[in-house]
Amino acid sequence: MACSFKIKPKYDIEQIYQIALREIKRFKVDYKGDDKGGNFKLKLFEMVFKGKIGIEGNYIVVQIIEKPFLIPCSLIETSIKKYVADLKA
Repeated sequence: MACSFKIKPKYDIEQIYQIALREIKRFKVDYKGDDKGGNFKLKLFEMVFKGKIGIEGNYIVVQIIEKPFLIPCSLIETSIKKYVADLKA
């Protein structure tokens, strides 16, 4: 089941997005894209998460295309939003 959500960062969208991309690379997420958006794949304990991330206006847009059945979209959304909220430009 796919899910999508938007995140409005507290700070400059471009700077926060660049920090988020650095964090994606730091956690060794397979990312294919550029500074405006792309696709990601994360494998965590044999669980696979696939999706897209990008900028839309003043929002970071996340679309989860594939996820483990037992992990609800709401948990993914809450976790990512909290993580981005803690990022500082």
